[in-house]
Amino acid sequence: MLVISGVSILAVDETPKKINDLGVFAVTSIFSLWAYIWLLLCLQVISEGRVTLVEAWITLVMFALLIVTAFAADKINSYVEDTKKSQEELEEESKMDELKIKKGNLRNIAKAYGDNTVIEIAQGISTQGTAETPKHIHEDIIILYKEILDTDDLKTIDINTLLECLQPESLLERFAYRKGMSGNNKEFIKLKGTQGQINKEVGEDQIKSPNPYVGFKCLHYQVTESSGVVEITIVKKIQSEITIGYRTVADTAFAPKDFAHVDEHISFGPKDYEKKIHIPIVDDDEWEPDLDFFVELYDP
Repeated sequence: MLVISGVSILAVDETPKKINDLGVFAVTSIFSLWAYIWLLLCLQVISEGRVTLVEAWITLVMFALLIVTAFAADKINSYVEDTKKSQEELEEESKMDELKIKKGNLRNIAKAYGDNTVIEIAQGISTQGTAETPKHIHEDIIILYKEILDTDDLKTIDINTLLECLQPESLLERFAYRKGMSGNNKEFIKLKGTQGQINKEVGEDQIKSPNPYVGFKCLHYQVTESSGVVEITIVKKIQSEITIGYRTVADTAFAPKDFAHVDEHISFGPKDYEKKIHIPIVDDDEWEPDLDFFVELYDP
């Protein structure tokens, strides 16, 4: 028995080495010690120099008792481990449920005041949106974020982690979130195999100071990540030559995580009235709500 124990210990590579099932180990250890004592009693005390038939049967019965006791100890140990594991799983499930409730409360606040405002409050940024948000909402956002992320300093948390906390948990919640974010009253159009969207409610007549030289043919485009690119049409309103610059500006979408930053120039000839530009979109495996960025025209 000692040789078997020694070989078993050497065969285990883990450090430090430990015995997982102490119950079975204790049973086999006790019976092993008793075996030597019983052998000594048989040969030196009970029947000196020989083993009787009765002693042999008693030894056989004790061997069966060893097997039954070791088996019972193993089952008891398994039951205790399963009970302990079940309790830990219940505690973990309870923590996850609490976390889901807190995330749900945070998403409800984001739905009422906007993702940008929630993120800005968490980062301690002062904007018009945060100034218009009630003070108790500020406190709720900070407390919820700290409890969800298990941190005392939100300034050490990057914006992607803050955004992940606003992600819906289930697929149905995600669909509902998308519907709430994007609405369902806008007309979709096709742009070279990509899906775009124009908001007809915002026309040039509603722009306070429209540029007299150039502008966008559509004011709002929407594409899926799998499209890989968004195609935007720039319109020239005069007959002379002109060179302008265009660049991307982050909003809830950021470069290079969500799109490729572009800052380039484009020239129109006398007879050129429309030109198309392309902004690469990053396609990844991470689910995200609808994100926005801007394309800005400027005088180079």
